[in-house]
Amino acid sequence: MDINIEKPIKINGVDPQPEQRRWFKYTYKNLNLKTKFTGRILLVKDRIDNIIIDPWNPRPMEYVKVFEIHVENGNITLIKDQSGEMEKARKQSYMENLSEGEKFIFESLKNNNGILSYKAIQELCKEKVGGVRLVLKKMKEKNIIDYEGEIPSLSAEIKLKN
Repeated sequence: MDINIEKPIKINGVDPQPEQRRWFKYTYKNLNLKTKFTGRILLVKDRIDNIIIDPWNPRPMEYVKVFEIHVENGNITLIKDQSGEMEKARKQSYMENLSEGEKFIFESLKNNNGILSYKAIQELCKEKVGGVRLVLKKMKEKNIIDYEGEIPSLSAEIKLKN
């Protein structure tokens, strides 16, 4: 437990330890306090930098690892790994926020085992997508695809990320 007060006290036999983090002055470790809490708690780890939607109000889908803890009267009754569900939510969110050109390229890659040459993508997009290199660059920034370099070369191999 982290706190931000001037004169912390001992809790359940545990002394507060000075904390050097931005908003907290002290932390308590291993309090072993039982609560009467009933509900669910989400624990998250490993934030994905390139999909931060709101830095002050993070969403579970912005993290690689997500666990849902079910608690009844202070007792943990279930721990569910929701990481897979968050991965699905990220992919769904990507698809909803893609431009028509990005969707076309995504589907083209998906239909070709997740990999195409830049020239093949350029040929497929010839009459449907303008500015193919720029679209690919944006897709790389969104962590949807990967290729060598900042902008794909004519010989680049474009791969869908998992």
